[in-house]
Amino acid sequence: MKKFDEKRICELYKQEKSPYLIMKEFSCSRTTFYRILKRNKIKIFPKGYFHKGKVAWNKGLTKEDPRVKKYCEKGVKTRLKKGSYKSNSGTFEKGQTRARYPKGRKNPKLSEVRKRLWKERKLKRKFGKENPSWKGGIYKLNRQIRLSREYKAWRREIIKKDKNICQNCGLIGRDVHHKIPFAEILKKNNIKSYEQALDCKELWNKENCEVLCKKCHESNYK
Repeated sequence: MKKFDEKRICELYKQEKSPYLIMKEFSCSRTTFYRILKRNKIKIFPKGYFHKGKVAWNKGLTKEDPRVKKYCEKGVKTRLKKGSYKSNSGTFEKGQTRARYPKGRKNPKLSEVRKRLWKERKLKRKFGKENPSWKGGIYKLNRQIRLSREYKAWRREIIKKDKNICQNCGLIGRDVHHKIPFAEILKKNNIKSYEQALDCKELWNKENCEVLCKKCHESNYK
């Protein structure tokens, strides 16, 4: 491994010499240079510190200047090679951007139409087989029940019954704990479909469940 004069590198950096020139002088990579500084516990200058007060090379020059022309031609050539250069057809007005709408924003006209349709109740959410991204119910039965509307409504009732208070420590809690495990009830009653789960009374028994805080709920499974 190549050894560098770390003391000299640190001295030059303290004297506010540009990192680019130091790296060029000692022919070391950027990562090696900054590793040396960190090793010697030297405070690194903020980004853009060495460019402060420097005048841009093209300041005050016009497009007709040979240096600017050369620079522009070089850029066009490289872009032509890569195939990313497209000359302006002249259809854009001054100050107009190529993007139809600013990046990250939604089409304002479309959102207005959607809002109106929601108010008129013409636009509805599609659930289950009606949804275009339906893939024949790929969830496992356990997850299918837990994600159902019925289960969520039943869960809300239990939280309301226990008034959001952990039945173990008395703190605020929102975790619903099954005294007899959920999977055990499914196995015991031989439930193999969502319809069978809805008919099983033991699964929806509110006395089997209680509200716990996250810490108490996790301690039950350790």
